[in-house]
Amino acid sequence: MGSSIYTPAVSIMMEELNVTQVKAILPLTVFILGYGVGPMFLSPLSEHPPLGRTYIYVVTLFIFVVVQIPTALADTIEKIIGLRLIAGFMASPALSTGGATIGDMVHPNNLYKGLVTWALFAFSGPTFGPLIGGIITQLVNWRWNFWVLCIVSGFVLALLIVFLPETNHDTILHRRALRLRKLTGNDKIRSKYEIEKENSTLKFSDLVKETLWRPIFIAFFEPMVLSLNIYTAFIYIIVNSWFEAFPIVFQGIYHFNLIESGIVYISAIIGAIIGASIYLYWVGKISRESNPAIEKFLKPAMMGSFFLPVGLFIFAWASSPKTHWIAPCLGALIFCIGALNIFQAIFNYLGRGFYRYIASVFAGNCLMRSWSAAVFPLFVSPMYHNTAIKDFPVGPGGSILASVSVLMIAIPFVIYKFGVPLRGRSKYAN
Repeated sequence: MGSSIYTPAVSIMMEELNVTQVKAILPLTVFILGYGVGPMFLSPLSEHPPLGRTYIYVVTLFIFVVVQIPTALADTIEKIIGLRLIAGFMASPALSTGGATIGDMVHPNNLYKGLVTWALFAFSGPTFGPLIGGIITQLVNWRWNFWVLCIVSGFVLALLIVFLPETNHDTILHRRALRLRKLTGNDKIRSKYEIEKENSTLKFSDLVKETLWRPIFIAFFEPMVLSLNIYTAFIYIIVNSWFEAFPIVFQGIYHFNLIESGIVYISAIIGAIIGASIYLYWVGKISRESNPAIEKFLKPAMMGSFFLPVGLFIFAWASSPKTHWIAPCLGALIFCIGALNIFQAIFNYLGRGFYRYIASVFAGNCLMRSWSAAVFPLFVSPMYHNTAIKDFPVGPGGSILASVSVLMIAIPFVIYKFGVPLRGRSKYAN
C-alpha cells in the first residue's frame, strides 16, 4: 500500500506545499518507477548463491522504513519526490523476488496456489492504500500517512528478521557446504556454485553483464514474454490510473468525502477475491490432468480478457449523476475478476516456462509494467477532463482504455496456439 496511501491527500498537498497537481502526483510516479528499476539489480542478485534472497528483503526493507521518517518531515515537494524514488526502489523485491520466493517453497504443481495467495495481498495493498490514506488524511493529517507506513513496515521488518528463512535452493546448498567445510575441515566439500565457478572461463565482468542483462533480454527479446508483459503492463496502467479516476468519479460526481471515496476501492478487492476463486477452481482442474501442456494454464487469461473491456465500459459510462454510485463499482469489480485471472495465468505460465530464471522473468515483467504505469497517472486527469461530455465525465476517456483492452484479447489466444514452438526456440525456457 506504500505506493498509493498518500494519494487521497493530493489536493491538500497542492495547497500546503503550493504546487501543481502534476507535481503532487509525481511522488506516486517516481515510487512506481523505483518499482521498475529495483528488480533489474536486486532480483538477479537474489539468484546469486552467496547472497540469496533473505538478505535482500531485510536490507531493502530496513532502508524503506528509515526513508519514511524524512518523507513525513519533508517541507518541499522536491524532497518528497526524491525520497519516494528511493522508497520505491527499496520496496521492489516484494513485487519481483516475492514470486520467486513462492516458487522456491512450493512444488510446481501447486505453484498456482502460492502465487494467487501472494497476488491477492499484492493486489489488495494498492487498493487498501487510498482507504487507509483517506481515513488518516481526514482525521489527522497527510503527513501521518508516511508515519503509519513507517510503523507498519517496521513491524513487518521485525517479522522478516525473526521468521523468514533463506529459500533459494542454491544459496542453501552453498551455505551448507561452507558450514560442513568448517565443521569437518574437509576442503573437498564444494557446492554446485563453487564447482561451476572454478570450472568457469567467464570473467567477473562477463558474469555481471550476463546476470544484469538477463532480465532485460528475456523481457524484451523473447516474443511471447514481451507480449504477455505488455498485457500485464496495460492492466497495471488501468489500476494505477484509478488513483486519479476514482476521485474524479466519486468526489466529483457523487460528492463523497475522503473516507467514503476510499471505501469504494473495496469493490476492486471483492472482484479480485471472486477472480481468485474462479482461477483456483479452473487451474485445479487443469493440474489434475495427466502432464498438461503449460499453455493450458493460459485458459483463465483467455476468459479474463473478455471481462476487462466489459468492466471498463461499465465503469466509464455508468459514472454519471444519473446513475447510482454502485454502478461504476460493479464495473471495477468485473474488471478485477478478469485482471486477477489474466495476471495469475500469465505469472503461472511464465513461472512454469522459465522456472530456472523465475526471478529474472518476474523482474523484467515488473520493469515493463511499472515504467508503463508510472507515467500514466500524470495525464489521466487531463485525458478525462478534455474528453468529457455532459453527464459522462469519464465516458469517452474510459472508452479509449476499454477499446485498447479489446485489442489485447488476442494475446493469450495467440500464445496458447504458438507457445510451444516459441518456447522451443528460447535458450532460457525450460
